[in-house]
Formats: sequence, structure tokens, C-alpha cells
Amino acid sequence: RTPHTTISLDDTPPSRAAFLPLANVNGVDLGLGLPSLLFAWGITEVVRYSFYFFKLLGAVPHAVTWMRYTFFIVLYPLGVASELFLTYSGFPTLVSTGALSYPMPNPYNISIHFPSIVIMFFLGYVPGFPMLYMYMVNQRKKVLAPKKAKKA
Repeated sequence: RTPHTTISLDDTPPSRAAFLPLANVNGVDLGLGLPSLLFAWGITEVVRYSFYFFKLLGAVPHAVTWMRYTFFIVLYPLGVASELFLTYSGFPTLVSTGALSYPMPNPYNISIHFPSIVIMFFLGYVPGFPMLYMYMVNQRKKVLAPKKAKKA
């Protein structure tokens, strides 16, 4: 069984919560970061959900299993690098404009400083990325390892 923390970090990356709003902020240069991000996310999600689909059917083709446990080697670092690049690129705009922040005073007496959320997102990748990447490396070894013949 997969640890709950790993599932939640893998299936709902905090980067999506931090990056996606930046796409709506004027003045943020998305440059090459956006195409590389969409490429990495797109292929990853197609492979992941194809794997889940075939698993529900009870028979996952070896090619789909191999893609699920191999493509991440390149796509995961590419996606993370793209997310971090885009978020870093948008940070000065967030700070200077106050976009996506909710300052006090307001009727709800709460304050949301979006640049602080972005900093926490960056800091989360320090322990999070290596942990998730190594988890997938270990899963790859386990899933794609040659099956040992049973002795009679």
C-alpha cells in the first residue's frame, strides 16, 4: 500500500495551487516554462490515468506499466523545474502589485499574503521533491524487476 502522504503530494502537487493563479496575473512572463510544464504534466497525466484505467479493468499492458514507471525519470524533474521557474518568474510581480493577496483591514479580519504562500511552496520542494522522486525510483525497481520463478 502507498503511504497517504506520498499519494497526496503526488496527486495534488502544491505547485498547481501556487502556479496556476500566476497564469492570471498581468506582467508574468511565462516564456518557455509554460510549454515545458504543459508537456511534462500532459504526458504524465495521460500515462498515469491510462495506467489507472487498465488497472481497473484488471489487466495493465506491460508498455503502460513501463511508461508509468520510466517516463517520470525525465518528466518529473522537467515539470518541477518548469513550475519553479514560472513561480520564480512571477514572484516580483506578485510582490510589487499585491496580486492574489488579501490585505487587512477587510470584513473577514484575515490577511492572505500570496508571496508568503509562494515562499512556502518553494521551501516545500526542498524535502518534497527528493522524497517523491526516490519513492518513484524505488517503486520502479520493485514493479519492473524481473519476476523470480517459484520453486516447486
